[in-house]
Amino acid sequence: MAKQDAQISFRATKEFKQELEERARQERLSASGLILKVLQAYLHPEQEG
Repeated sequence: MAKQDAQISFRATKEFKQELEERARQERLSASGLILKVLQAYLHPEQEG
């Protein structure tokens, strides 16, 4: 994977953040790692599988 040196931020509800963190724990990822995984799958669906 390429070096990750860019930063993106956005606002969300506290509830959303809690859900994100819980799901990330379940997948043994950081919240940022889970967001990156989800967005990569969205942007590059042909690479899924």
